[in-house]
Formats: sequence, C-alpha cells, structure tokens
Amino acid sequence: MRNKETRQLMKAFLVNPKVKMQYPITGITSQFDSVIVFINLEKLGEDTFEPFGIRQMDTVLNVIDVYNEPNVELTPSNIIITTDKDKQEIRTASQEMTNLIKSPKYEALKTIETNTTMFEKIMEVEISKSDLSSKLKVQRLLGLEILKIEADGDATLSVCNMNGQVTDNEAKSEINGSGNGTFILNVEDIGLIPIMDYNVKVYKNTQNGAQISIWRLPEHDAIEIIITEKQN
Repeated sequence: MRNKETRQLMKAFLVNPKVKMQYPITGITSQFDSVIVFINLEKLGEDTFEPFGIRQMDTVLNVIDVYNEPNVELTPSNIIITTDKDKQEIRTASQEMTNLIKSPKYEALKTIETNTTMFEKIMEVEISKSDLSSKLKVQRLLGLEILKIEADGDATLSVCNMNGQVTDNEAKSEINGSGNGTFILNVEDIGLIPIMDYNVKVYKNTQNGAQISIWRLPEHDAIEIIITEKQN
C-alpha cells in the first residue's frame, strides 16, 4: 500500500472491504466466495510486512490518497501515514477480527492449473474490454440474468436468461478463443471486477464436473482472479 499503483489496483479489485493483508500475495474473497482476487504485492514493489487485518479497506485507501505522495508505514496494529507536516494513524483490526477475515490461499489457484488429473482445461478465451462493456450494458437494459462463455471450436460471449427460450432476448459476440464447453457466470460477480481486457481459462473438475474460471489481465501479471460457475 506504499505504492500508488498498489492502491489503485486494490481499489479496482476490492471485492470485499474486509481484507487480511499478507506478503507476498494477498487474497480477497467476495461476500459469497464466488470471486477471489489475488494481488501479488511483491510484483508491485511493496516491502515485506507482518500480516494484519482491515475491516474497511476502501476507507483506508481513500484516506491514504488524501495526502500527496505520503509515506505509509505498516505495522500489525497501525497504518501510519506521514508527509513533511502531517501524520495520521489508522488502527488495524484486532487479532481476533483478523482471524475471522477470510484468507484464501494462492495454492488453490496453482492447484487448478497444475493438477491435470483433477482439473481439465476445457476453454481459453480472450474477452476484450469493449465486448464486456457492451454485454453488461445490454444486460442492464434488458434485465438479462447471466453472462455466458461458450466454445465449440470457435468461442462466443453472450448475455441471456438462465433458462431462456428461443424467443428471448440475447446478445452474443464472437471472441478469440478455443475449446469445447459452456461456462455460466453471475452478472453480479462480473460487476465486482473492473471492465478490462481479460484472458480467461475455464477448468472442469474431473471428479464432480464442477467448473471454475481463472481471469488474468494480459498487461498486468500482479492480478489473478478465480470466478466460480453460477449455481442453479
């Protein structure tokens, strides 16, 4: 959080204000566990620090940004913000509260990609900022329920209703990608992350058939996201 780029990324991908800050990788889990954002603080040039919890990370980030190029010192009990003439201290969460904050393990993401016996990659697509933006605008205008990624050789991105009929409204675009399958997402989950260009890989659990996706920014390797399939 000492670096402005870190704070900007945390604001953009803050899927839950309750965060357990950990070095080198901090994981942030959405309220219903359907979106997990991993932020690599080492890649962002942050220094090491002891883990601590924050209950309102959005407020803390905004307070830090009130000051012009502040120095930020992180301790297990305080965030200390100083400039040439200002000093502000923000209390972090108690140890009891910190222990209650969800702290996803980065190993879960790596397991999905490396355990080929349990997880089979069924699709890989490129979703552009413009395609994602237009689909979400149509979704809001028409009150559609889901975002859908499909591939059967070629790939498409669409918004439609969960159990839609042929006559229902649907907006679909061809996208770059390949594979074979269908992955359905909650539009509420997509609304938690910023509209940007994403590389998306979809995996199927070979034991129970459940599907899960990993989203990455082509131009920024400090952010990796897990988004689960919409539950019926």
